[in-house]
Amino acid sequence: YNNVLIEITKAGAFRATQKATGTGIEIAKDGSITVHSENNIFGSAPNALEIGIGQTAKVEVGQSMRVTVPALEILTSTIRIEGNVTQSGSGGGTGTVEETVNKTQHGNLTIDGSLSVTGSVSIAGDLSTSGNSSAGSRSGGAI
Repeated sequence: YNNVLIEITKAGAFRATQKATGTGIEIAKDGSITVHSENNIFGSAPNALEIGIGQTAKVEVGQSMRVTVPALEILTSTIRIEGNVTQSGSGGGTGTVEETVNKTQHGNLTIDGSLSVTGSVSIAGDLSTSGNSSAGSRSGGAI
C-alpha cells in the first residue's frame, strides 16, 4: 500500500519497509528492534530522553560528532581517550579546567604561560631555566 511493504515473518517478526528507498523497521520475536535508514534519522522529545543499556553500547561515526549542551556530567570509574585532545573556552577563548585528582603525567609537559603552585614542589632530576630565578628563601649547599 502506497509503496510500503508490511510483513509478519514466519519467524514472528514484524517488518515495515518503504519500498522505494529500502528504509525499514523490524521488531523481532525476541523483542529486538532494527532500524535501517537510507537517509537521515531524526528524533525529538519536548522534555527528556532516557536510554538504558544493560551491558555495552558502541557508537561509530564516519566523520565527526558534535554534542552541544549547557553542562555535561560523566559518571564513570574510568575514561580512556585515544587520540589528541584540544580544550578551549567559549568561542575558542581561554577556558578554565578545575581538577581534584592525583595525576601522573607520562611524557613531556609544556606550559605556554605562567605557572602558579600552592604547596611543595619536588623535582627528581635537573632543573634548567633560561630566564631569571628568584626565591623567597634558600637553603642547601653553596652557590
